[in-house]
Amino acid sequence: MIYLLVGENSFLRRQKIDQLIDGREAIRRDGSSLEAADLATVFAGNSLFGGDDTVILEDIAANKPVWDALEPWFARIDADMTVVIAETKPDKRTKTYKSAAKVAEVVVCDNWSPQQASQAVSWLTGYAKSKNIQLGPDIAAQLVERAIHPSDNDDKPVIDQALLARVCEQLQLINGVVQPGDIETVLPPPVYENVFVLLERAINGEGVLVKEMIERLKVSQDGHQLLGLLASQVTNIAALVLADVPSDQVASDIGAHPYALKQLSATARRVTKSDLERIVAALTRADEHLKHGHGDPWTLIETALMHIALKK
Repeated sequence: MIYLLVGENSFLRRQKIDQLIDGREAIRRDGSSLEAADLATVFAGNSLFGGDDTVILEDIAANKPVWDALEPWFARIDADMTVVIAETKPDKRTKTYKSAAKVAEVVVCDNWSPQQASQAVSWLTGYAKSKNIQLGPDIAAQLVERAIHPSDNDDKPVIDQALLARVCEQLQLINGVVQPGDIETVLPPPVYENVFVLLERAINGEGVLVKEMIERLKVSQDGHQLLGLLASQVTNIAALVLADVPSDQVASDIGAHPYALKQLSATARRVTKSDLERIVAALTRADEHLKHGHGDPWTLIETALMHIALKK
């Protein structure tokens, strides 16, 4: 039987693989360690020499020669063999993917979207209980909010289930009920929350605090990513300022994260259309200068935010 696991939710993928192999020994290969010629050993040699009848192939699609060479094997794989092909985001237009989808059981392993936060909270509460962790719903909701980050594939916000599972492992060291202060250690606020605070301070005219925060962020954050997230936050603020509907509706209309927009709502109410033009212009200049190599990202970020703060 062939299984095709597709999606960037590494926790769900690992859980499904464990269920499929059910404790059996398995040959595990990934795209970085394979050549096209190795497939004969993986499939034919495996049975010929009395090896295990379970094969797990991960991230093969990133290795195009191997991915292309995989397609003819689907018709030749022994019926008693279990083959698991796990891919984060394979190109569904390729012949290999189309052939695999016809003969395999396809399992979608996507991360939750922010709109599925209640589902994530329910899962996290139950998962924590299975690990003997006393996790209240409010704490679970905070952890889910902090596990939201841009997808590795398209920058859309997703809830990282694998991260939440790792957090539970750390929380097992805590005796008793998990308190709000405990989560600061195991899961600090995500980058976008830092960006929210940074932009809010600039809009409030708090230039000194902006400079201090930038110096701290330089130690742990990537300037290019931070500038991109600032631009995204400004886009969200623009939508709130220009729209005449509740933030939840704005989030739905522009495909943004409802929690993030609710955070920005109070700030957006203090921003006039004139302020918005100035803020957008400052970030646009920074982005253009960065794209043309006219300055490092941190200098451009500070210049843009200080322009916003000083004008305020």
